[in-house]
Amino acid sequence: MRPSRTPPEGYVAAGGLTLAGNGRLTLGLNLAGIPWMVVAAHGLACWVFTRARPTFGIKGWYAYSAAPGWHLARGTFLAVLLAPIVLFTVVGLPIVAFAHRWSRCSPCWR
Repeated sequence: MRPSRTPPEGYVAAGGLTLAGNGRLTLGLNLAGIPWMVVAAHGLACWVFTRARPTFGIKGWYAYSAAPGWHLARGTFLAVLLAPIVLFTVVGLPIVAFAHRWSRCSPCWR
């Protein structure tokens, strides 16, 4: 079968997950996923600077990553503190810049 911009005649979608019309699912995934990504970025930075495996945990509504037994200097602490912002920017900006190429709403697909 050759690639096509339109589905073949008689094609019926069997189902799938779309977040476009499901605001609750989108909100739930964001509330559950983003904090874990932030904690993972802090843990990655702790691992890079200490070369020791960080610990992760949850206490109530609070998720954390830690480097027990380590004292981080001010500069290193700021690097670990800002790691999610830097990492998400470095990864996210190219995605935003080129996302129109992957979007079905883009004129490139017409």
